[in-house]
Amino acid sequence: MANLLEILAACARRKPAELAGEYASYGQLKRDTAEAVVETLRPVRERHAELSADPGYVEGVLRRGAERARGMARPRVDAAYDAAELLPACAG
Repeated sequence: MANLLEILAACARRKPAELAGEYASYGQLKRDTAEAVVETLRPVRERHAELSADPGYVEGVLRRGAERARGMARPRVDAAYDAAELLPACAG
């Protein structure tokens, strides 16, 4: 029961001790916790649905992120090759 109270408290932004006195039944606590979790995750589910509806947007974000990461990593990779006295890495 304690773990459900912790979850419900986190979702309801209350303290588990406050909530404990409100429940005489494990079943009701379980139902209320499930409802609170579903409601807490609603914005995440909605945003996921929006992003899933536009795969081009997601692909673009991933592509731009990869390009940015490569740009940031290139000087470090080159420095590592120089330090190890290896041939420069391909820029591809």
